[in-house]
Amino acid sequence: MPLKTIKLAISDEMLAQLDSQAEVEGMPRSELIRRTLSGQTHPMVLENYAKTCSDVLRATNGKLSRIEAYHLVSVVIKGMAASSTT
Repeated sequence: MPLKTIKLAISDEMLAQLDSQAEVEGMPRSELIRRTLSGQTHPMVLENYAKTCSDVLRATNGKLSRIEAYHLVSVVIKGMAASSTT
Protein backbone atom coordinates (compact mmCIF):
# COMPACT_ATOMS: atom_id res chain seq x y z
CA MET A 1 0.00 0.00 0.00
CA PRO A 2 1.56 3.36 -0.97
CA LEU A 3 2.01 5.83 1.86
CA LYS A 4 0.91 9.47 1.70
CA THR A 5 2.66 12.32 3.47
CA ILE A 6 0.57 14.45 5.81
CA LYS A 7 1.24 17.56 7.91
CA LEU A 8 0.39 17.28 11.58
CA ALA A 9 0.49 20.14 14.09
CA ILE A 10 0.71 19.14 17.77
CA SER A 11 1.87 20.76 21.00
CA ASP A 12 5.43 20.41 22.31
CA GLU A 13 4.03 18.36 25.19
CA MET A 14 2.31 15.91 22.86
CA LEU A 15 5.43 15.71 20.69
CA ALA A 16 7.50 14.81 23.76
CA GLN A 17 4.93 12.15 24.64
CA LEU A 18 5.08 10.72 21.10
CA ASP A 19 8.87 10.69 21.17
CA SER A 20 8.95 8.94 24.53
CA GLN A 21 6.35 6.39 23.51
CA ALA A 22 8.16 5.71 20.22
CA GLU A 23 11.36 5.15 22.19
CA VAL A 24 9.57 2.72 24.51
CA GLU A 25 8.08 0.85 21.56
CA GLY A 26 11.45 0.89 19.75
CA MET A 27 10.17 2.39 16.51
CA PRO A 28 10.23 5.70 14.64
CA ARG A 29 7.60 8.25 15.62
CA SER A 30 5.88 8.00 12.22
CA GLU A 31 5.51 4.23 12.61
CA LEU A 32 4.00 4.68 16.09
CA ILE A 33 1.44 7.12 14.66
CA ARG A 34 0.58 4.69 11.82
CA ARG A 35 0.18 1.75 14.22
CA THR A 36 -1.86 3.81 16.66
CA LEU A 37 -4.24 4.93 13.93
CA SER A 38 -4.61 1.38 12.63
CA GLY A 39 -5.19 -0.05 16.12
CA GLN A 40 -1.97 -2.11 16.23
CA THR A 41 -0.56 -0.66 19.45
CA HIS A 42 -1.09 -1.49 23.09
CA PRO A 43 -3.91 0.94 23.93
CA MET A 44 -3.50 0.66 27.69
CA VAL A 45 0.02 2.06 27.51
CA LEU A 46 -1.02 4.97 25.31
CA GLU A 47 -4.18 5.76 27.29
CA ASN A 48 -2.45 5.77 30.67
CA TYR A 49 0.83 7.38 29.63
CA ALA A 50 -0.14 11.04 30.07
CA LYS A 51 -1.96 10.31 33.34
CA THR A 52 1.05 8.40 34.66
CA CYS A 53 3.32 11.32 33.77
CA SER A 54 0.97 13.68 35.61
CA ASP A 55 1.01 11.35 38.62
CA VAL A 56 4.84 11.44 38.60
CA LEU A 57 4.79 15.24 38.50
CA ARG A 58 2.38 15.33 41.47
CA ALA A 59 4.38 12.74 43.40
CA THR A 60 7.58 14.75 43.01
CA ASN A 61 5.88 18.00 44.06
CA GLY A 62 6.95 19.73 40.85
CA LYS A 63 10.64 18.96 41.31
CA LEU A 64 10.75 17.45 37.81
CA SER A 65 9.90 19.23 34.58
CA ARG A 66 7.17 17.71 32.42
CA ILE A 67 9.82 16.51 29.93
CA GLU A 68 11.77 14.85 32.77
CA ALA A 69 8.59 13.13 33.97
CA TYR A 70 7.82 11.86 30.46
CA HIS A 71 11.37 10.56 30.13
CA LEU A 72 11.24 8.89 33.55
CA VAL A 73 7.98 7.12 32.72
CA SER A 74 9.33 5.94 29.36
CA VAL A 75 12.50 4.57 31.01
CA VAL A 76 10.42 2.66 33.56
CA ILE A 77 8.09 1.22 30.93
CA LYS A 78 11.04 0.25 28.73
CA GLY A 79 12.75 -1.43 31.71
CA MET A 80 9.61 -3.32 32.65
CA ALA A 81 9.09 -4.46 29.05
CA ALA A 82 12.69 -5.62 28.80
CA SER A 83 12.49 -7.59 32.05
CA SER A 84 9.23 -9.26 31.01
CA THR A 85 10.79 -10.63 27.82
CA THR A 86 13.84 -12.18 29.54
